[in-house]
Amino acid sequence: MAYPSKEEVAQALPGALARLSGEVEEYKSEFKKRGLKAMEVDENFAFVCDYDDSAAAKDKAIEDAVVEAYKGKMQSLVSLAPDLESMYEKYKNLTEPRIVYGRPDKVLLQFSKLYPELIRLGGCMRPDPGRS
Repeated sequence: MAYPSKEEVAQALPGALARLSGEVEEYKSEFKKRGLKAMEVDENFAFVCDYDDSAAAKDKAIEDAVVEAYKGKMQSLVSLAPDLESMYEKYKNLTEPRIVYGRPDKVLLQFSKLYPELIRLGGCMRPDPGRS
């Protein structure tokens, strides 16, 4: 097993996206109907790992790994969409980002990536006001 480079993922992406066209549209549609912005489905969309580097058709093995990783990421995001929508409704009128402390859950982590203008992760603990 091996991990493909970013360049190998980028090369495999057109074929993978052709195979994932339905899933990509479903993901984008789900986010659009909820008034959310969707992440771009590009070479940075999902972490791709574990392709069979002993396979005779390495490019096909990488494309298969990209398809599985991206499909999993899209399914995860679609499952979070209702919670992301609720969070968006709660914070959409902020004029500056709210800094949130503590360990973020999946929803908060994804929301901070989609809407850094609304939420920023501040770390595990609030800063001590007595320290400079």
